[in-house]
Amino acid sequence: MNLFLFLALWSLAVWLLYLGRALWAWVLPLALGLLVWYVRAGGMTPGLWVSSFVYGTFLLTFLVPPNRRLLVTRRLMPSLAPLFPTLGEEERDVLEAGTIGWNGELLGGAPDWGKLLQLEVPELELSDLQVDAKLAGGGHVGSDEELAPIGGRSYLVEAARRLFAAEVERGGKPVVASAIGEIYLAAEAQSVAEGEREGEVGPASRGTTVFRRAELLAHPYARTEREAVADENLEDLDAALFRHLGHFASNFTRASLLGWSHGRLAASPVEGGAERYFEHFTRMSAAFAVCADATTIGLGGALGNRERLEARLADALAWLYLGTAALKRFTDEGRRERDEPLASWAVEHSLFRVQEALFALLDNLPGRRTAWVLRWKLFPFYSRFKAPGDVLEARVAQLLRDEG
Repeated sequence: MNLFLFLALWSLAVWLLYLGRALWAWVLPLALGLLVWYVRAGGMTPGLWVSSFVYGTFLLTFLVPPNRRLLVTRRLMPSLAPLFPTLGEEERDVLEAGTIGWNGELLGGAPDWGKLLQLEVPELELSDLQVDAKLAGGGHVGSDEELAPIGGRSYLVEAARRLFAAEVERGGKPVVASAIGEIYLAAEAQSVAEGEREGEVGPASRGTTVFRRAELLAHPYARTEREAVADENLEDLDAALFRHLGHFASNFTRASLLGWSHGRLAASPVEGGAERYFEHFTRMSAAFAVCADATTIGLGGALGNRERLEARLADALAWLYLGTAALKRFTDEGRRERDEPLASWAVEHSLFRVQEALFALLDNLPGRRTAWVLRWKLFPFYSRFKAPGDVLEARVAQLLRDEG
């Protein structure tokens, strides 16, 4: 019976964390456990008195902000300065210059797909890469390996262009999406032109632009924490820090459950063929948010000296954005059967690139125990993505040969 009760309360805590209710995950299971103990004991016992006192002390310390600031946050502030470096002039310019848009949902770890699908895409002229795809197909001879990336990347780049235009049309200034376009889409277009299967973004310093902008504009707590530490604002730091801890705990739980279930616990806004892709991107968004927080918290200001780690986070975020753009395009256009090979190639290519970027990050993270735990919890061996396979590439290539 005791084991059953423990498992029930533990499951309740995990589920509340998965739902993003970190505070309730700490308070409710413990309260229910004490209540059951009281009922089964028929009253207060010495052990229950001690446990209740510890529980009450915990509540008064961590749930009453003035007490928490005095007893916890004030003591932590001196040690937090290296973790939250002061905002520089360039970073403040970024904050004034732009907004975050859809990337903010991806960085948060729990994307609201309704926001993505509700964005209206304006009319656009045909892109250069679409023209390349039409010229490559339409009866031209080429191997599946040569033609499939042309068609898939054409679909992917056009989808990202449409999403960026939709965010601008809505009145936003998506500086992160703009950087992704300048760096990653240009690399994809060049790889198609040169017949390469993978696009290279160049020096790591170029990729770090994406992640630094995203963290400043989109992370719900990082900016407030950095400003509070610089200004020695105890009240703001206390509120942001403990909400951040709850945010991380919820994302870690969600990412772990989604990893071990291969995304099947995630909700999807559609049914049918694209449903699994939405679930996979929800999972990878949560995994990215956990890896990003673990890296920035673990390294603090020293992350600025590890450009390649930042570049891998930028790679992961960029491919999340590109892949979800392809998924939006496929959904907006009615999930046409004709387009399914192109959309599937674009999405599977993006999921694989996100995963590989996070693997490279974890392989090089200085905290090896943290990296091992994250890899084990977020990416179990049976739940990993592969690059588009031969059968899918043959379908894409045949579509280009037949229709251009």
